[in-house]
This record gives sequence, structure tokens and C-alpha cells, in this order.
Amino acid sequence: MVEASAPMVVSPLASRCHCAHCGQVAVCPLICGVFVRQAAAPTPGLAPTPADSDSQPVGVQVSVVTARTDTDPVAPRLSSCHSSGVSFAETSCQRRPGTPMTTTGPFPLIGCGFGVAVALPTARSRPMKMRSTATTTTDQRRTMGPSVRNVRQNGAVTASTRRRLLWWALAIAIIAGGLTPTILKQLVQATPQHWQVDLSVYRQAGVSNLRGRAVYDYLAPPQSLPFTYPPFASILAIPLAIVPFKVAGWCWFFVQAAADVAIAGYAVRPLLRRAGPRAPLVLAVAAVASFYLLPVNDGLRFGQVDAFLLLACLLDLHRPPWIARLPQGVLIGVSTAIKLTPGMFIVQLLVTRRWRAAAWAIGAAAGTTGLGALLLPSASFAFWGGALEDTSRLGPNDGTSNQSLRGMLLRVGPGGLWGTAIWAVLVVVVLIVGLGLARAAYARRDTIAEVALVGLVTVLVSPVSWIHHFDWVVLIIGVLLGAGRSRRRVMLAALVYVGYLLDLPWWGQWRLVATGQSFPQQSNGNPWGVLMNNGFGLLALVCLVIFALRTWKSPTTLPEKSLPTPE
Repeated sequence: MVEASAPMVVSPLASRCHCAHCGQVAVCPLICGVFVRQAAAPTPGLAPTPADSDSQPVGVQVSVVTARTDTDPVAPRLSSCHSSGVSFAETSCQRRPGTPMTTTGPFPLIGCGFGVAVALPTARSRPMKMRSTATTTTDQRRTMGPSVRNVRQNGAVTASTRRRLLWWALAIAIIAGGLTPTILKQLVQATPQHWQVDLSVYRQAGVSNLRGRAVYDYLAPPQSLPFTYPPFASILAIPLAIVPFKVAGWCWFFVQAAADVAIAGYAVRPLLRRAGPRAPLVLAVAAVASFYLLPVNDGLRFGQVDAFLLLACLLDLHRPPWIARLPQGVLIGVSTAIKLTPGMFIVQLLVTRRWRAAAWAIGAAAGTTGLGALLLPSASFAFWGGALEDTSRLGPNDGTSNQSLRGMLLRVGPGGLWGTAIWAVLVVVVLIVGLGLARAAYARRDTIAEVALVGLVTVLVSPVSWIHHFDWVVLIIGVLLGAGRSRRRVMLAALVYVGYLLDLPWWGQWRLVATGQSFPQQSNGNPWGVLMNNGFGLLALVCLVIFALRTWKSPTTLPEKSLPTPE
């Protein structure tokens, strides 16, 4: 063991520091094995001893004991405790940089479940002298904090770590239990006519590449649907063609469910911070709740790709540490080459003047598209030369499942030139308002809100946005909910959740048909049926208005000069 023999003096304000990321007070010996023990505080009113005259005069003396050996050094990165001004060294910590350290309670903490923050001497205190020892003494064990006394001698798990593992085990059980009804309904009991229909289309595109048949002319069973994505996406579908369809379907379902869990976790990040050690339980509840939103459930039912594209764009803008080496914009560019709609995020990068990220996104999209043209020249010509312009290949544009602005206007608005003009005006208004709100979210460093708003704009202005394209609503609900401290925000989030939980569009269609309306032609005789039939698109517009009012009433955006420096 290595012990800091020289005591450090910490301000009394720093009495019980803990990490705001996870809320843990105990350290994680599995990661870095750094522990803290409390020494006696100086008697109030007495001057410091001469040996400590170059240190801060008042405070709690702490020593650091680490289980690391000299052959396994830790290179600390310096951060600071925002509430007390005490300096900390952050070692092996996986939390997002910039997460503030907070303080409560009787003794200084050093660490969290994802790493360790160790109190360092301040500029006025003398440097630490390290000496190597094999074990801690009896006196040291007596003065150690509760988290250290729970550690077994040979680096075993602390009681707090065991509790965290139990929380994670409970969370996994909740997620598995919550997903089971969907598994039974969509995988076990579903008929071949409705089993992973969109995944079958992707797989047949890969089969077409292997067999040399026309990618965009083949109609995939069981519903005779054409492949509608760019040629590069058909190249990525080749691995699906190698394995049996049943195997591909089951694997795709569970990987997509894992992506949905990650998306739900990002959506409720403020709530996870508030939950502290119970964060895994909150994550599990949020994930299970998201499974039953109709857009998410339809994505699992059809074997869709939207969850992966959403997560890729979210990671590209949020920048977790484990993708820091990948230039920002690359994931957005590749997603755009797979499906054109993520290209709206390239527009967002340009609006916010992130020039370098926009260049990387455009370069990645162009490079992967060029690769598709090089490997599949005939398919590329067929797609860019005609298939892209034929929106009828996507399905009935005036059907209930198309909840975009254009889909709603095709069902209830005027047709012909007037309908096109109204649609164009609405698209411009939504683009200006939506991207303006997304830029404001970027200015206040609210990445989740930025991604949610850009996704919301995308599904509204796209000519065709099926119900399963609205899985961006998971982020919308999370942003509205926040940390759950405001009753008004909780109510708004609950209303939006219930709106996308119910089959409102289909209820509206059934009501219109039952009352003798000619569906999906214009139906003005039953306003309630029309409202429900266009419920998801209208609710998306309502969410946009809510965000606009929230930004207008609480202008928390940073001034222009404080915006992040464009790259």
C-alpha cells in the first residue's frame, strides 16, 4: 500500500464531498482502490502547529491510502470542488468532464462509483510525502471512514459497491420483465406476415447485392415492400443476408432494445443525477416506460433502424469520453448516408457555426455515398436517378401512419397547388422556429434538448414520417421532465407521454370510417376523428410551441459572445 504521511488541510466547507454525477460517498476499490480516512480536526481557537504553518489554518486533516502499487501509477487530472474551492485530482473517472463536485455531511469524501477524486494539497500547503507500506495499521483502520471499514483485506468489494451491484441487478430484472410482453407479442406470437417486416426489407437488399439482382426493383416478402434507403445502406445490410432471418430478427430486436435503453438513459440524465445510488432503478423504469410508447414499440415490432440513427446523432453531439477520438460530425455523416433524414443535423451544425464538425459530417456522408456508388454503380444510378424522387415507393403518403406536415395536409388540407403552397410555408416556419430553439439549446449547453428539437423538426418537415420515426419523442419527454422537481414540468411530460402511448391516429381513422367518412380523403364532418387521426403530428407541433414558450419566458441562453467557439 501507499500512504500519504503528510496530512492535508481541507476547508470545513468541504465536509463530505461527493460526486454530483452518481451521488456516491464511497470510493470504488474495483477501479482505483483509493480510500480516505478522517483524522482529528484541530481544536477551535488554537493556532496551527509550526509543522503546519504553511498550510491552511483551519480544517479537517485527511490522509489518502491507495491500494495501487508503485508499478501501477495513477496519472491524476486536476479538477475542482465548485462548492468549496478545494482542489481534487480525478483518476480513472468515467463521468463527463465538468460535472461539479458538491459537499454535504461530516467528512471529506474522495470518490464515486465510476472513479475517484482525491483531495490534493492547495497552493499554500506543503507537498505530500509518500511512503510504501504493506498493510494498514490498527490505528489507521480505527480512523478510517465507514466505507473503508467495509472493505475486506485483499481488495474485496465494499458494502456500497455491493449495494450498487444489487441496484443494477434489480434494474436488469425490471428491464427484462418490462420487455417480456413485447417479446411475446412481436417475436413469439407474431405471424410471418407481420414478423420484423422492415428488417426483412433490409436483409433482402443485402441478398440482392450478393446475388446481383436489382436492389430497388425487388419487392421483399412478406408484404412486397421495396428498399428505399441509399445504396450504402444496402451494403451494410449484407451481414444480415448471411445469417438466417430468424436469427437476424431476434438479434436485431435485442440490440435495438439496448439502444432504446441508452436513449432513455440520456433522456432522463437529470433524474439519474438526482436519484444518486438508485439511478439504475430510475433508468430501468424510464427504459420500460419508453418501450410502450407507440413509436418505440413500432420500431421494435418492424425491426427498424431509427433507434440506431437517433443514438448515433445523439452521441455525436453529446460527445461521451469513449468516442472523443472520433471527430465530431462523422457519426452524423454516416447516418445521413444510411438514411437521408439525419442530414438535418448537418444543417444544425452549420446554423451553430460548428464548421469543423459540419465539414467532417459532409465529408463522411460524401465519402460513404461515394463508396456506395463505387461498389454499386447501377444501384446508385437507380436510386439517385429516380427512386429517390418517387415518394409513392415509401407507401401511401396520405395514410394514417404518415404524421408529417405533408401527411396531415394530404388528409385534411386542400389539394393541388394550394396544398403544396401551404405545406411549403409551414415547412419554412417549422424550420425557422425549430432550428432557432435548437440553437438556443446549444447555447446553454443542453445537448439533449438540441438533439430532441432537431429530430422533432426532421419528422415534421420530411415528406413522409411514419409513426415509428417519432421515437425522438423519448428525448422530448425527458427534456420536459427535467429533474422532476417542477410539478408543471412533470404534468407536461406526463401528458406528452400519454399522447404517444395511445393509438390516437388509428383511433381517429376507425372513428372516421365508422361514421361513414371517405378515408383517407378529406374528412370535415367529424372534427374529433380528424384531430385524433393527426394526433402525433399535432402533438409534435404542440411540443414545439411549449419549447418556444419556455425559451421565451426563461431566456437562459448565453449571450452571443459566450457561445462555444466555432470550429
